Amino acid sequence: MWKQEMFIRSTPIKGTAPLTVLIAVFAALGWLFSGVVDNPDKPPQWILLLILMLVVAGAAYLYCVNRLFRVTPSVTVLPAILLTGAVLRLLVLFSAPILEDDYHRYLWDGAVTAHGLNPYAYAPQEILDGRAGETPIPEAFRKLAEASPGTLAQINHPHVRTIYPVLTEAAFALAYWIKPWSVTAWRLVLLLFDMATLLLLLHILKYLKRPLAWISIYWLNPLLIKEIFNSGHMDVLMFPFLLGAILFSLRRRLHVAVPLLAAATAVKVWPVLLLPIVLRPVFPDYRRMAVALGGFAGLCLMLFSPILLTGLTPSSGFIAYSARWQLNDSLFSLILWVSQQFLSLIHIHPGHGQRLARLIVAGLWLAWVGYLTLQKPRSQEDVFRQCLAIVAALFLLSPTQFPWYATWMVPFLVIVPRRSLLLLTLTMPLYYLWHYFSATGQVEIFHRWIPWIEFVPVWIALLREWWRNRSASSSIGFYATQRKPLSLLRLTVKRET
Repeated sequence: MWKQEMFIRSTPIKGTAPLTVLIAVFAALGWLFSGVVDNPDKPPQWILLLILMLVVAGAAYLYCVNRLFRVTPSVTVLPAILLTGAVLRLLVLFSAPILEDDYHRYLWDGAVTAHGLNPYAYAPQEILDGRAGETPIPEAFRKLAEASPGTLAQINHPHVRTIYPVLTEAAFALAYWIKPWSVTAWRLVLLLFDMATLLLLLHILKYLKRPLAWISIYWLNPLLIKEIFNSGHMDVLMFPFLLGAILFSLRRRLHVAVPLLAAATAVKVWPVLLLPIVLRPVFPDYRRMAVALGGFAGLCLMLFSPILLTGLTPSSGFIAYSARWQLNDSLFSLILWVSQQFLSLIHIHPGHGQRLARLIVAGLWLAWVGYLTLQKPRSQEDVFRQCLAIVAALFLLSPTQFPWYATWMVPFLVIVPRRSLLLLTLTMPLYYLWHYFSATGQVEIFHRWIPWIEFVPVWIALLREWWRNRSASSSIGFYATQRKPLSLLRLTVKRET
C-alpha cells in the first residue's frame, strides 16, 4: 500500500510555472479559436494547434501532480490549487464549444422536458419533417422547434431519439429554466455538480487520511475542464451520486447508497456495474442484500420507465448506440477483427462480427466485475481501487473511447492515483485529429493509426504496473497498490533548498 509518508519531503513545494501554463492554455482557447469554431471555410490546420495546446496543458498538469507527490505541500498549496482550478473553469465558461456539437441535443431535450413533453417520443428529424411515419407530430413540438434558435436543425444523428436517461434530462431542463437555449446556463448546471464532486472528494480524502493536495488530480485536470466546461459534456452529473453511493456503502448504509447508485445509473447507465461492490459490505447478510437489490431494481424500473414506454426500436438512442457506435477504439477493434475472422472461418457473414465482438466485451466486463467482487478488500481505499479497475476496464474495452469518457476515472484517480491512467490526459487530445483528417479527406489515416498512438502507451504502462505488482498481492493482482511514489513522466525533481 502506498504510504503517505513516502510522498513527504522536508521542504515546501515551489514554482508556479505548471499552473501558469494551464491558465495560459485555457485563456488562449477562447481567444484563438472563437472565430474558427463555426467557420467551415477555415483551413483545418488550426485543429493541430488546438491539439498541441491541449497536449502542452496535459504535460503541465502531469508535471504539477508529479511534484505534489514528491515534495511536502505547504499550507498555501491547497488554496492555490482551488484558485487555479476555479480560474480555469471561469476562462472557458463563456467560450464557444470547440469541435463539439452534442450540446445542441442537450438544449433541445431540456426545452422539451421543461415544457412537460416527452423527450424520448420523437427523433429530431421527425420533428423537422413534421411526421413520425404516417403520424403527424404534435403541435407543441412544432411550436417549440419554431421558437428555438435553430437548435433542432444542428443536432447530430437527427434520426436517433435521445439516449440520455431521466435525471440527465432533468438537468437539461434545469438549464432551460435558468435561461432558455443557453450553453452558459448549461455550464452553470455542470459547475454545480462539479462543485459537489469537489467537496465530496475533499471529504473522502480527509476520511481516508490522504493529503488534500491530491484533489489537484481532479480540480486541475485539463482533459476534464475541456470536455466538461468547453465541450459541455454531461458526464460530471453522475460523479456526486457515484461517490456518495460508495461512501455510504463503506458505512454499510445501503438505504442511502442504493438510491444514490440508482440515481447515478439514471444519469449514465454504466454505474450499474458497481452494484456488486456497493452491496458487498453487508455480505453475507442475504436478507439485506435482497432488499437492497430489489430496491435498486424498483428504482431503476421507475426511472427508466419513460424510455421503456416509448419503445426500444431501432430509432432509440439506446439501441443505436449499443448496436453500432464505434470510434477511436483500440482493443475493441482487435476483438472485432478476430470476431470477423472467426465468423468467416465457420462460413458466417463477417458482418455479424460487430454483434459478436460486443457480446465478447460484455462478457469480459461481467467476468472482471465478478472477479473483483470476489476479492475481499483489505481497506476502504481498496474499494475505490476496485471501482477504478472496473471503470478503467469499461473505458479501455469500449467501442467508443471518447475523451470525455476518460473523465469517468478522474474522481477515482484522486483517491488511488495510477500513472498509467493519468497518462490519458496527455494522449487523449489526439482524438481531435479525427476532425482534422475528416476535413482533409483522410479519415482512414485516423482510424488506422491514431487510436494506437493514444492507447498503446497507456497499455504499456498498465502492463508495467501489473508486472511490478504481480508479486505484491496475488489476491488483488491487476489493481494491486503501487509500492513506489508516483512518477508520471519519470522526471527528476531535485530537492528544493
